[in-house]
Amino acid sequence: MKKFLGLGALMLAVFLVMAAAGTAADSPLLVDTEETLPPDVQPVVFLEGSDYDIGYQYGYFGANYVESFSNHVWTEMYQAGHTKEEVHEILNGFHYHMEETFPEVVESFKGMLDGARDAGYDLTYYDVILSSHQWDVMASYDAEYPPADPDEALDGKGCSTFTAWGSSTDDGRIVAGNSADGEFGPQVTMVIFPETGYDMVSTAEFGVWAWNFTVNSQGLYQAINWTPAERPEDMDYGLASTLVIYRNGRFAATTEEAGDMLGETPLTIGENYLFLDREHDAKVFETSAAVFASRQPGDMGEEDMLISSNNRFIEEAQAAGAGYGVDRHDQLFDLGTLAAGSIDEGYVELMFGLPPVARPGNRAVHLATITDDGISVRIATGAASTAGAWSSGPIRPTYSFYQLDLEESPEAVTQSVKGAAQERMALANELYHTTDGIDRTLLEEAREEYYRGIMYEDRAYVSEENNQRLLNLSRAATAYTKSQAFSNQVINSVEYTDNPWLYLYQNR
Repeated sequence: MKKFLGLGALMLAVFLVMAAAGTAADSPLLVDTEETLPPDVQPVVFLEGSDYDIGYQYGYFGANYVESFSNHVWTEMYQAGHTKEEVHEILNGFHYHMEETFPEVVESFKGMLDGARDAGYDLTYYDVILSSHQWDVMASYDAEYPPADPDEALDGKGCSTFTAWGSSTDDGRIVAGNSADGEFGPQVTMVIFPETGYDMVSTAEFGVWAWNFTVNSQGLYQAINWTPAERPEDMDYGLASTLVIYRNGRFAATTEEAGDMLGETPLTIGENYLFLDREHDAKVFETSAAVFASRQPGDMGEEDMLISSNNRFIEEAQAAGAGYGVDRHDQLFDLGTLAAGSIDEGYVELMFGLPPVARPGNRAVHLATITDDGISVRIATGAASTAGAWSSGPIRPTYSFYQLDLEESPEAVTQSVKGAAQERMALANELYHTTDGIDRTLLEEAREEYYRGIMYEDRAYVSEENNQRLLNLSRAATAYTKSQAFSNQVINSVEYTDNPWLYLYQNR
């Protein structure tokens, strides 16, 4: 049965888009909202220039959410019974290691503070550095970690990472997936073009430089999985893990370089670091402040695959505690083995949409594809599927990914997300006109965001000031990726039931 949108309704929608865009144009904020509720589809922000410049842009464009997340972390500190003075003293210890091992980020934090203040938010330097040290500061109050209770751990941080390449994928390319767990907050996708170092994509809460996943223009993929530790010596002052993978993304081109940098860095808490480069050199480093050990493909029977979760397998590293999450590791191993030789992006989406890898605490799922010709990421805000009862995630989850290609400039990235929005919207529109039972409002939202993207992209090209150009490109890319997510909701409602990978899994 064919369906048609009324012309009057469409004109009204376009008018409302223009009115909304006109209001936002007068604001310095990427997402201009007084109520800083976490976005349902995480926005995209472009950062470009010197270390200070990219910090300034981050603080200026995201000031409301930078303040909001910092306030949330401060609340965690106060609820734990600690004073502002105690937190300041601990942050001073971590700041020493920032200056020693990653001085560039100190300049970026200074820029972030100035940008937020110029946007009208009265933050302090401690406010802007606290968010990147959230887990490190909390751990430092009680260095004597309790052993992890597997039952309690199921409701905590349960991030997982899967990577495949060569003989495991359908054409040899690298396909990777990572889930980020924790209390849902205002997340952002950063596309960074620094004066020094490599261009990169990272995701995190606003004000944090990287959390769980990064990929850079050299094809170095990184993911981290928090791993609880049991001994006082496994926590110490050093460079926070969020800053470790941000620094590696900026300055390491290969797994060997990233591993060497990691080994020379004073580490803070229990983390597993997975590195994979274009040459298919892959390693998992199981670490704490006191242990440092690595494993590679084949050590656990993998072939052209490597997996990491919240547990330690290496005997030397298990001195810090075994951790938890073996069930997720084993499921990813079994699913990867099941489809070896045919793994593609659709299959990895399925892997991260099935419990126990899909968990109540999923706050984001990130996929990456790396070939000789380019790098593409796909991001789902919150859970990647409707399976399970989600205790975390957006207010209005899409359960859908958007795609972003790492290109040579913010303009080129914006064009890539626009092209993907066009393609997904065309398919969603075709399904809407040929299938009964599809919610028309999702297609309308996809169209609205697409037209909003066009208007912001136009404004970027006529902007005479560089930061205004970047802000409008960020708004355009954000609108185009939201259009993708809404279109994919329509597509998934029709296509997921016929997913050949789901059939393979159910009949394994």
